[in-house]
Amino acid sequence: MPQISHISIKDIIRENRMDAEFHRNIFINPKLEYDYIWNLLKKNTQYWISIDMNLEWKWYKIYRMNEIENMFCNTEVEKYADIEEQEMKKFKLNDRDVLFNRTNSFEFVWRTWLFREYSDDDMVFASYLVRVNPDENKILPEYLTAFLNTKYWIFDVKRRAKISINQSNVSAEELKKVRIPIIDMGKQEIIKDLFDKAFFAKQKSKQLYQEAEDILLREIWLKEHTISHTLTFSTTKKEIDNAWRYDADYFQPKYDELIEKIENYKWGWDYVENIFKHKKWYEPWAEAYTQDGKDFIRVSDFTKFWIDWTDKKISEKLYDELKWDYQAKKWEILFTKDWTIWITYVLKEDLKWIISSAFLRLNLKEEYENQEKECLALILNSIICKLQVERFSWWALISHLKPSDFEKIKIPLINSWLQKEISDKIKESFKLRNESKQLLEQAKKMVEDEIEKE
Repeated sequence: MPQISHISIKDIIRENRMDAEFHRNIFINPKLEYDYIWNLLKKNTQYWISIDMNLEWKWYKIYRMNEIENMFCNTEVEKYADIEEQEMKKFKLNDRDVLFNRTNSFEFVWRTWLFREYSDDDMVFASYLVRVNPDENKILPEYLTAFLNTKYWIFDVKRRAKISINQSNVSAEELKKVRIPIIDMGKQEIIKDLFDKAFFAKQKSKQLYQEAEDILLREIWLKEHTISHTLTFSTTKKEIDNAWRYDADYFQPKYDELIEKIENYKWGWDYVENIFKHKKWYEPWAEAYTQDGKDFIRVSDFTKFWIDWTDKKISEKLYDELKWDYQAKKWEILFTKDWTIWITYVLKEDLKWIISSAFLRLNLKEEYENQEKECLALILNSIICKLQVERFSWWALISHLKPSDFEKIKIPLINSWLQKEISDKIKESFKLRNESKQLLEQAKKMVEDEIEKE
């Protein structure tokens, strides 16, 4: 159906855009005051920094788009920045900084989140992020973050994005042109309070998960014992022949240290192949992806705490063809075998999604049906599984764990009452994480309601 939009000449001049599509359906509430985002920021705002990254746990933690979780910066950071202290001071993140993702796929280019200081570590941000520092006499960081996650901001930033084959980009100059609705400071304080409660719930969730992991590692004598990489070591020809492996890292002594701990565990152990039955998932061809339809989940969308976003979809028709064989069911366990291997999650509900072949879909075999799935998932997410995966996995363009090697992983059989204690902590952790997400959604809904108020 045809639509008519009335655009003022001032808007055309200000935006320097005359294409009708750009000006279509922009909602501005005439009862609210609006101002350009640039006028609402402290003047020391930095827009980006180009940094070399590493996985060697040295220098300074660096935040990327991967570390976003429900409008907050995640507390688990995978990469570090190779920069000098003077450079770090310039780009050091401070409590309540707002980070905006300026380039990525079209679905992700708008993502914005709040950094909350949770440790004494110095942290910086990646080159494709924009750090904005609101002037709190005009606008609170929590309100700005909530607004920059609303449908109105998403629509605005997507119309500004320059789209190429692989990614979209929003320049700093375009960002300056965005207008922000200014709502009553008292209501902004309510939004801040929702963010504070959400952050507290998330931190408590993290603490409970860590307590569960500490119980597990202490139980098999890994909590106080450091398993470290050895620079020099030797092995025998017999060990090489038995393993059918010639890469030196496979014979690192740290792996044997871990296996010794597992095999000496007082309640016993077993191989993954005896505990789980597993199935692979589905991998579509490139032409199968669509703009609309059902979500298609990849490893890059996945964490041990579940999925926040995905930018890939398949058609409803293809979904209907695949769902009987490839739709995940409640209480099944997902395990990643490609890219970032060993990430594990217990499904809390049936999924109306299709998941890529980089996952294994795990179900317990009959003799182990009494095992606590959350406890088993914790084991698969921990160093117990991580080191074994590291030993077995093959590296080409991407890391890959063969299902036959996955079956060789050894799992300690934790005592049933301890399994229950671990499982209860993890369930409470996930409950709090969900509460945090709901509080942030409430904050976003409050902003949208204010914008739509007649």
